Amino acid sequence: AIFGDYVAYQDNADPNIVTVRQLSTGTAKPVPGSTTKYLPQSPSLADGLVAVNEYSPTRNTHHASLFSFNFSNTPVFPRLFTSPVESGSGTLPQVTGNSLNWTLVWQQDGNGNNDILGRKSNGDNVAVATGPVDRSYPAISGNLVVWQEHNSTSGSDIYGSLLGQAGPFPISTATGDQTNPRVQGDRVVWADTRNG
Repeated sequence: AIFGDYVAYQDNADPNIVTVRQLSTGTAKPVPGSTTKYLPQSPSLADGLVAVNEYSPTRNTHHASLFSFNFSNTPVFPRLFTSPVESGSGTLPQVTGNSLNWTLVWQQDGNGNNDILGRKSNGDNVAVATGPVDRSYPAISGNLVVWQEHNSTSGSDIYGSLLGQAGPFPISTATGDQTNPRVQGDRVVWADTRNG
């Protein structure tokens, strides 16, 4: 993941470590889960924020966690939020905003299907997209959340929702699979198999 002067990555030398590196200085710091029982994976970056999927192999659980970061402060990575493990595994977290005003979304499996849930910096929980179909691979930019939704008749499609407004809307429901969406501003991209 990259945002401005920072990049976050899972280290190939030690896949249990996620590192945030400042490109202009080369300074690199491991996300705190790297030194605890939780193994951080799948980083996402925003302005002064890093979100990771924390996995505990001893409990076989996942949760979405959000840290703010400032390389000049101690601690470098104060924890802002962790999704509750009791309601199922929270994975693939994506974050937008800054350390004072943020929204975190993630894929939650707890009812036999994946849902897209979220949390805002003001403490509000957000049920972005829930129900009997499988939803995965969320992405967020501002108030726009997009995800991949499995349709039993046509494969995977791309849907979106504007937080605080009416429910989900289709973005691409073409023949074949549309998967792995990403969003920046009001532009959405995804992988597409409609032409083979």
